[in-house]
Amino acid sequence: MKDAEKQAKKENKKAQKQEKAAKKIEEGVKLQKDIESKNQDIEKYESQILKLNDKIEKGKANGKLSPVDIEKINNKVQKLNAKITKSEEKLAKFLKKQ
Repeated sequence: MKDAEKQAKKENKKAQKQEKAAKKIEEGVKLQKDIESKNQDIEKYESQILKLNDKIEKGKANGKLSPVDIEKINNKVQKLNAKITKSEEKLAKFLKKQ
């Protein structure tokens, strides 16, 4: 009886270790996807900022943008900069976990 109980405990512990190992692998894959996602977000926001800045420059050169339009575009740029900051903080957090 005692030998059978010990054997069952050993098998249970092995199964638990395998489950933990599989869970760690899954977490690592998810973490890698999160890192890639944040990098893509940052790149997307930066390209949007560049497009908005180009729009401001072209509008000023052509004289087609009013000061209100320029202010709206500048507000969008500020919001995008805030999003970049948040994404970079999350990215740093993910990299720290890795």
